Amino acid sequence: MKKQLYIIILFFFISLIQAQKNSQDYFTLKGVLKNNYKGYLYVSYDDKKDSCLVKNNKFSFKGRIQGNMTNVFFWLRGKPCIMKKEFFIENKNVKINLAFYEEIQNKDTTVFFHATSIVGTKTALIQADYERFAASNLFAKDRHQKLYRKLNTMAVKNPKNYYVGNLIEEMCWDSTLDKNQLKKIYSKLDKKNQRKGTIYIIEKKLYSKNDINVNDMVYDFELPDENNTVFKTVSLKGKWYLIDFWATYCSICIAAFPKLQKIHDLYKDRNFEILAVSVDKDLQQWQNFLKMNDLKWKNLIEKRGIDNSEAVKKYISFTPSNFLINPEGKIVARNISPEDLEKLLKKKLK
Repeated sequence: MKKQLYIIILFFFISLIQAQKNSQDYFTLKGVLKNNYKGYLYVSYDDKKDSCLVKNNKFSFKGRIQGNMTNVFFWLRGKPCIMKKEFFIENKNVKINLAFYEEIQNKDTTVFFHATSIVGTKTALIQADYERFAASNLFAKDRHQKLYRKLNTMAVKNPKNYYVGNLIEEMCWDSTLDKNQLKKIYSKLDKKNQRKGTIYIIEKKLYSKNDINVNDMVYDFELPDENNTVFKTVSLKGKWYLIDFWATYCSICIAAFPKLQKIHDLYKDRNFEILAVSVDKDLQQWQNFLKMNDLKWKNLIEKRGIDNSEAVKKYISFTPSNFLINPEGKIVARNISPEDLEKLLKKKLK
């Protein structure tokens, strides 16, 4: 009997060691680019960058990520690039169908990448399952209750998964959802193993309050522009102006720029101004973005970021965020959409 027990234990440890040997500590990323593109395709992940020559619409990368998973960013040299939605990778053999399209924004061409299918990761299965759920319940009368149950199940089963954290972060932006329900779901996440940025935004959206809100008077501040000349917001008194807080890493912020640019061009000579305040800590990255994108409004930067800036912290906890100020210096709208902004200005600035 002891001999049999010894054999069983020995077999268990041999199997465990073999499983560890077979555990893959690198990824391969093989894909098809659904565009007739000839040239190099670039990727960024963690703090690494890589490139490969696309041949016959096919590309291949190999590398090693830190931790269980990370997000991958595709780009082409010399063009602003945006991922339509985040693509997460694990140390697995991954296959992907990738597509991109181009849009002219502010006289420059922006490339939008979209992963049409992903095979080989646990995250891809979680994402596909949620997208099926969302599509089948789009018009359900009890859609919100079903959503809460679905998110709760996902958080319980996959508390460390970045995609699940991202979904909860996304839901925090929806003003029609119950914050108390989202707080309960959020409590199921493994916060130590989620991305710090995700946790930061969720907690700011669900728990924090800023000092400045609609109907308050504007809090004036001073920040440098791209020429390192200090600009004072008090100089805008007597004008309608929009303070738009953003960052180069905020794709949602950048996606709104073309519409804002049209509004700026239409009303800049009618007592309206846009003040774009970047919270990038990387000055060079911000300057490079401005060089590549011809933004005609006033551009300022707070290199200390949000938390270390007394002025910015009074206004926001996250990007994108904006405030519309009237000529008397009163805040009349917060996080106003470009469409609503244009409607309001059309009435006020005839």
